[in-house]
Amino acid sequence: MKLSYRFVAVFGCVILMSLLVQACAAPPTPQPAATQEVVQTEEPTPTPEPTQAAETAKLKVMIQPFVTFVPFYIAEEEGYYAEQNLEVELISVTVNQEILPALSSGQVDVSSGLISAGLLNAIDRGGSFKIVADKGFVDPNNCDNYALVARRDLAEAGTFESVADLRGHTVNVVPATFLEYYLATLLETEGLTMDDIEISDVPVPAQPEAFEQKTLELTLNSEPWVTRFQDAGHSPVLTPPSELVPDAEAAVVLYGPTLLNENEDVANRFMTAYLKAVRQYNEGKTPRNIELLAEFSNIDPEFLERMCWPALRTSGELNVQAVLDFQDWALEAGHLDNAISAEQFYDGSFVTYANLALDSAQ
Repeated sequence: MKLSYRFVAVFGCVILMSLLVQACAAPPTPQPAATQEVVQTEEPTPTPEPTQAAETAKLKVMIQPFVTFVPFYIAEEEGYYAEQNLEVELISVTVNQEILPALSSGQVDVSSGLISAGLLNAIDRGGSFKIVADKGFVDPNNCDNYALVARRDLAEAGTFESVADLRGHTVNVVPATFLEYYLATLLETEGLTMDDIEISDVPVPAQPEAFEQKTLELTLNSEPWVTRFQDAGHSPVLTPPSELVPDAEAAVVLYGPTLLNENEDVANRFMTAYLKAVRQYNEGKTPRNIELLAEFSNIDPEFLERMCWPALRTSGELNVQAVLDFQDWALEAGHLDNAISAEQFYDGSFVTYANLALDSAQ
């Protein structure tokens, strides 16, 4: 299929969102629903009705060329949207600041991004969107999609054998996001804070050259960059996220006002198609999944075989407590204006409906 490539006009104030350099992790083990705190709707979710007679609906979905977005592509290529009588236009964007304004204004219906202070601040300030599903979490039972990577010469010299060794060094990290949250948690294990290190902001494509020129010491990044750095001799160091922040939410799916307020049936149908694609993704590195990921991400199939794929929850349910823990940290760090309730940032009714629909169809 051909994706529609165009920029979306920026409306409203620009909200900084973290770069989504996500690319990849080994297929995750589904997390039991009992271990995830999920906001319950007040009314029982109705039994899903067949969608064959539903009117065809058109939706616009904002994507980026990272592996955590591939379920949106799988759903298109495998006909899961068509099964739900949906015509979905996948709109590729490269400027993160466009995402929330376009979603809140109704220019697009669905998007996603890293857990960030910017996201929660936007909701607190009246943004007309909510988190509706998981789109990436830290799976303690699989490989790490995220890693703190040290430059080759520093790693070989054993410069960073303990967290205390980070004091005074420069780390490249996107601030006020899940990535900084992990780094701050890591520093805290040795009594350090973000004030004890220097922060840099080298764009991801420039980081390999910065390592080679020795202008970059450490970077906190995700796949496919972690594997690319390792291929160049650089090394992950210190306690990985899977041990330090297990089950933390890293990225989420967002619905805008056109689905939240006006088209509940369409919202349910889209989520059903999306979660069916997530179930296929979680079958792992099958020939078909590798073929689709290679098409979508332009990553070589052999490289996809080696790299760590991002973990997505099969149920799509959000670990609400993990988001609240992030919010507590962001408040203390001064990244947030106010705390907001789980009901303000999350609506779990759509994943509940979709799982019932998918399970009843089996």
